[in-house]
Amino acid sequence: MAGKTPVTIILGRIFILLLALAIGVAIVVTFVSRKQPPARITQAEQARPVRVLTARPLPLTLTAQGFGTARPAESWSAVSSVKGPIVYLHPDLE
Repeated sequence: MAGKTPVTIILGRIFILLLALAIGVAIVVTFVSRKQPPARITQAEQARPVRVLTARPLPLTLTAQGFGTARPAESWSAVSSVKGPIVYLHPDLE
């Protein structure tokens, strides 16, 4: 080892690296070429018995009752950044 130059050492390391890389590629190619596809199992569609209920609308009125002063936990105000005139404004949006 005493008589080796730095260039020889570098070339030897590159050779070992390329040899290891080639062996790794050969192993991967061998495994991929020998790989068997998974066995396919055909399953027949199974019907399951279910109970069906028909939903009918009910005349419900939702109400909320409370006492005291109500305040929002958070408040948010936004400014529109759309340019142009308002073409139509729905009456319920006031």
